[in-house]
Amino acid sequence: MKQRIHTRGRQEEPGVMRTGALITGSIATLALVLAACGHATPRPANKPSAAPVAVAAPSTAPSCLDQFIAWRDNGGGSQIQAIGTDLTQDSTAASAGNLGEVQGAVTILASDAQTALGNPPPACVPQMSTDYTTAMNDFIAAAASISQGTTDGIQLATTQITAGGDALVRATRDLRHFERNN
Repeated sequence: MKQRIHTRGRQEEPGVMRTGALITGSIATLALVLAACGHATPRPANKPSAAPVAVAAPSTAPSCLDQFIAWRDNGGGSQIQAIGTDLTQDSTAASAGNLGEVQGAVTILASDAQTALGNPPPACVPQMSTDYTTAMNDFIAAAASISQGTTDGIQLATTQITAGGDALVRATRDLRHFERNN
């Protein structure tokens, strides 16, 4: 028998459902921006000069854009996609109103968030790494809250997932700003 989730005297999905579309949209946007990053307008080539010019030795440190592309291509992009899938599953479980399904979906989200914390975006992208890490920590905390199975635990988990979604929105904004300036 399914256990329905009740809040404020009426039967409804937890805030996971109410904010699910916004968060899922943010994940989709972030995934698109991730895919586009590094495929922007090519940088103009240096024009050849008439006389030989001494050239400084190339820098051995990769550029921030190169670091970001390496992160995206070596797990970062797929981690974002996994989080987006998890948030969609959370929303689907919430709409079914089954607490056990919601708990299971949020547990999977937390597991993927823990994995994502092991591979954050490069710190050179201003604020993105901070916002991304905040989101992942919020998703992990939501699993602990919802596992209580209480109304207070569900409400706290909803708040944490919403906060995580807001942090992902900020991370998307951070990435867009970085992309425009590089």
